[in-house]
Amino acid sequence: MLAALPGWRDAAMILLCIEAFVGTAAVGVALYAGLRGLAELVLRLRPWLFQARLTTWQVCERINGVMRSVARPFVRLHSVAAGLGRARRALFPSSVQRAERGGILSPSSQGEFPLSEGGSQ
Repeated sequence: MLAALPGWRDAAMILLCIEAFVGTAAVGVALYAGLRGLAELVLRLRPWLFQARLTTWQVCERINGVMRSVARPFVRLHSVAAGLGRARRALFPSSVQRAERGGILSPSSQGEFPLSEGGSQ
């Protein structure tokens, strides 16, 4: 009985190898077919994907243009206020010093000047 055991062991090992090969081959065939189908799908979708990308780019450019036109007056107002503040400091340095000591342009209750560049509004 022990003499027949190595023969069965060899046959079992061969069957195990065949089973592993067939299982792996089935998964490989499925992956190969899936990748071929995916490649064909990409080829069919490429024009639509290009059109979607173009439309997205156009919408993005339109949104950026609207944002620039909405923000432009506020940026200009801030620039004018900053320029007037610098001109005031250049032309009337004593008024700036009085404001720092608590003069006519004293800080508000939050500790900020009304038209200062560094303060939050």
